[in-house]
Amino acid sequence: MKKTFILTMSIMKKGYLKEINYICNGNTSLNFDAKTCFPSIPLIAAYASKDDDINLVVIKIKDDKIDSDANLEKFDEELSALNKKLETNIKINKIIEVPYNENKNTHIELLSKLINVFDGGKLYCDITYGTKPMPIIMITALNYAEKVKDCDVDTIVYGQYSHDGSDKGELFDVTALYHINSVINTAAMFGGQNVEEIVKTLLKI
Repeated sequence: MKKTFILTMSIMKKGYLKEINYICNGNTSLNFDAKTCFPSIPLIAAYASKDDDINLVVIKIKDDKIDSDANLEKFDEELSALNKKLETNIKINKIIEVPYNENKNTHIELLSKLINVFDGGKLYCDITYGTKPMPIIMITALNYAEKVKDCDVDTIVYGQYSHDGSDKGELFDVTALYHINSVINTAAMFGGQNVEEIVKTLLKI
């Protein structure tokens, strides 16, 4: 099965990445039995298999003051270890580089590059790292992929850990928020005067 995994590389300084043992109470498939610096590793571990056609896309912010390259090397190390465990040969297929600024041109550039990586199949996305607007851009790209490129948005995750010295963290499956947005859009198009009632009913489920 064709599957595309998308993540943004951390912009933390070299040596600041922390190995975390992530658990996911809402989706036990995402629980991972080893420490990792990258929430995307449990995501890949949960949904990739040796029979899949995997497209791994990494967004990398480029700036002289950011250690994205060092963090990318660390990710490659963890991906290699995961490949041995899964008996797979997953590699980064595409690196999308964008400058470290938040102007409209940068956002449009990233969106334009993202929508060109989709070619059907299931989509998996890690929105943990990157600048604050990036998850919005990624969600917009996923919406495009589903509506235009015949893709199915399967799982979107966000990783979180405390800075109190603990090595425990939580991985949140936030896919439902994406699908709720899609339902709201559909209800607005076809719901007539009942849109508010439809949305309120949906949020009670």
